[in-house]
Amino acid sequence: MRNVVMLVILAAIVYFGGRQLGLFSCSAEGARADSAEASGEEEAPRLLEVQDEKEDAPAPEPRAADEAGWTDIQAAVHEIASGRTPMNGARLASMVARGAKGRIEKLADAALAASSEDALRRWQGLSRLYEEIGFPTEDRANLLRAIGPAAKKGASVAEQSVEYQVVAGDSLVKICGKLRQNQELRVTPGILRWLNGLSGDLIRAGQVLRAPRQPVWLWISRSIFVLRVYIGDGLVAEYPVGLGKDDKTPAGKFRIKDPMVKAPWLNPETGKLVHFGEPGYAIGTRWLGFEAQGPHAGLGIHGTDEPASIGKAESRGCIRLLNAHVEELYELVPQWTEVTIVEGNRK
Repeated sequence: MRNVVMLVILAAIVYFGGRQLGLFSCSAEGARADSAEASGEEEAPRLLEVQDEKEDAPAPEPRAADEAGWTDIQAAVHEIASGRTPMNGARLASMVARGAKGRIEKLADAALAASSEDALRRWQGLSRLYEEIGFPTEDRANLLRAIGPAAKKGASVAEQSVEYQVVAGDSLVKICGKLRQNQELRVTPGILRWLNGLSGDLIRAGQVLRAPRQPVWLWISRSIFVLRVYIGDGLVAEYPVGLGKDDKTPAGKFRIKDPMVKAPWLNPETGKLVHFGEPGYAIGTRWLGFEAQGPHAGLGIHGTDEPASIGKAESRGCIRLLNAHVEELYELVPQWTEVTIVEGNRK
C-alpha cells in the first residue's frame, strides 16, 4: 500500500511538472490563454494566426526554377530567330500551363505564339519577344527581320483589317479620305502600299485592298535611343534615333500635327528661315512636327545632316533619324499619330 501511494505521488509530480514546462497538451501558449481568461484581459494575437495569413499569399517562385525557365526561353528564341520551331515546345507549354503571371511564363507564351501557324498570333509573339532586351544581339536582329513579313501578314487578317474594293476614279489618297470619313480610320497611301504589297500608286477598279483597323503609333525610348512603329500591339519597324542634349527631349505623350516633305526650317539660334538645299539646313528630308504642348513647342521627328549624332544626345530636343529611315517612317505615319516617349526600355 505504501508503494502505491508513493507511485501516485510521483506521477502527480511528473504530470504537473510537465504542464509547467509545456510537455503536455497545456503548452506555454495555453497557459498564457488560461491566465488571460482568468484576469479578464483580451488575448494578444497569436503568431500562428499571422503565419496562417501569410500562407494564403502566393509563395515566390524558386530562383533555380526561374533560371532553368530562362535557359529554356533563350534556347527557344534562338531556334525561332533561326527560322526553326522550338524543340522544347512541351516545356514552354508546361510553363504557361502552371498559371503564374511572371516574366518567364509571359515569355514562354510569347515563344509559343511566335512559333504558331496563325499569322496574327505569330506577329504578336515575335513582337513580345523582341521587346525583351535580354536576348543575344544576333537573335534580336533576326527576330526584327522576321517581324517585317509577319507584321504584314498579321495586320492583313480579317479581324485586324477592313476590306475596300477600288472603284473607278479612286486613288490611294482618295481611298484614305474615304476610310477616314466612313470608318474613322487614319491611314496613309504608304500604309496601303505596304499592307497590300503595292510597288507604286497604280490601282485598278475592282481590286480589293485591305487597311488596318488598329492605329499606327510610335514609341521612343530615351534610354536605349530607339523609335518603334506599332500597329495596335504589333511591332512593325524599329529605327535608331538621336535625342536632345541635357534631357531636352521630354518624356510624355505627343501627337504628330505637321508631317512635311523638305519643310522650311527656322534656325532657333539665328532666327533665320532656311529652306531645303540651302547652307545650314539641318532637318533632313522629312519633318514630323508635334502638336504644340506647353513649353515643348517646336519639337518633332526629322532627318539630319549629322548622321554621326544618331544614338547620341546631341540635338536641341527633337528626335533625329537617318534620312533614309525618316523617309520610310513618313510613309507610315498619318496626321495625329500618337507618340509616346519614355525613359525606360519597355512599353
